[in-house]
Amino acid sequence: DISHVIVATGPGPFNGLRVALAVAKGIVVAEGIAIVGIDSLLAEASRCLLTSDYLRPVIPAGKTTIATALFRKSDASWQQIEDARVVAAQDIVEILQERPAPLCGDIDADVRERLQQQSLADFVEPQRTRIESLAALGHARAIAGEIDSVATLQPRYVRPPHITKPRERRH
Repeated sequence: DISHVIVATGPGPFNGLRVALAVAKGIVVAEGIAIVGIDSLLAEASRCLLTSDYLRPVIPAGKTTIATALFRKSDASWQQIEDARVVAAQDIVEILQERPAPLCGDIDADVRERLQQQSLADFVEPQRTRIESLAALGHARAIAGEIDSVATLQPRYVRPPHITKPRERRH
């Protein structure tokens, strides 16, 4: 009774996205059903109530880095207005000084405390889980007929994978 599969497309870590998309595409092809890809930062932003005109979701992108983008409220939903970028967690201070916006998502406790001490950021607490947010966004897109192509749906990696030059083979 499954009509579609919803999958987060990133930004995110190479292995996690590669596995998630491979599994999702495998199910879709095997069952002959639709697939809907949802941007991970949009899913994170959608976890939070619309409390201001702007919001900056943050998601972990390694031990000391985060992925973020700026979103603006538009008709009861969030629209991304800035390209996603990966920055060192402490660099969020400079980003917020340039363009203040409430933060939503996971951020290192030390950086969070520093931002609060400097009164640089408000933190919006999520109102639902990531999976609930992802499911709601994906289901709405599927109902609206906004289905992705299995062949062209691609992940958005936090960083490009490290691909090494193959070693020379001896004959």
